[in-house]
Amino acid sequence: MENTNSEGDLKTATANADDKNVKRSYTDFFPSAGITYNLHKNHSLALIYSSRIDRPNYQDLNPFEYKLDELSFRKGNPFLNPQYSNKVEVSHTYKYTVTTSVSWSQTNDFFAQIADTLPGGKGYLQPRNLATENVMGANFSASLQPTKWYSVYANLGVINQAYDADFGEGKTINTSITSFNTYMQHTFKLPYNFTFEVSGWFNTGGVWGGSYKTEEQGSLDLGLQKKLFKDQATLKLSFTDVLKTAPWKSINTYAGIVSRANGNWESQQFRASLSWKFGNKQVKNVRQRTGGSEQELKRIGGGE
Repeated sequence: MENTNSEGDLKTATANADDKNVKRSYTDFFPSAGITYNLHKNHSLALIYSSRIDRPNYQDLNPFEYKLDELSFRKGNPFLNPQYSNKVEVSHTYKYTVTTSVSWSQTNDFFAQIADTLPGGKGYLQPRNLATENVMGANFSASLQPTKWYSVYANLGVINQAYDADFGEGKTINTSITSFNTYMQHTFKLPYNFTFEVSGWFNTGGVWGGSYKTEEQGSLDLGLQKKLFKDQATLKLSFTDVLKTAPWKSINTYAGIVSRANGNWESQQFRASLSWKFGNKQVKNVRQRTGGSEQELKRIGGGE
């Protein structure tokens, strides 16, 4: 059970009708439960139900406008409500290494990034609450070691995302997209304490922010590791996004405007690192702790 009390004052430089006081107080219950049944020493079944709340961070509530380009800007929504999710998952595990699962979840008041229009051909991006988000998915993961020198981890998933909202005439969202995603990691132990790794991921595309349809993207990564000085030191070399296929593209059609967006980050990188272990190997690692300040940083929007 959680109780929330919040208050925000909207005040302009010149007092007008837009000045409002946003005050909320609500109490909600979030039950979660799980049960596991061992059919055999190599087979087990699990059923999990969970309920959760996601509150908007401070930047999503901030009504100030941020210029994106000459014809568009972004602003927060001080009237944004939290989103509520319920999820049910059934899974089967074989020998603790292979897991197959199916799941369904529904989110009410889903946070969506909506691109709307203004007179003069200008547009703005603002978070708003959609009516519902429904997600159905199936997932398969396996961690195997066929030989002493080779191991593989694979994860395959199929997911259907469906969104529904009605903000008035010409401003409706009724989207349903099925996408496929995969991640694989192959590790090879080579002579002379070398380890070589090939990993990568691929996504056929889906929905971002409830309204933007994204195109396919992926990444191929390479890594090489060498143990030195009786395992006291480790040299690591890595090359990420070898084929430069990680950049994203998306399209949004809403309220009579078509928005195309694309971007990239420093996905293609070469890294080299050398680490050295000092001190007594028998000393146990210090337990890491997280405090309330770190959780608050995530709500601000700077910890994700």
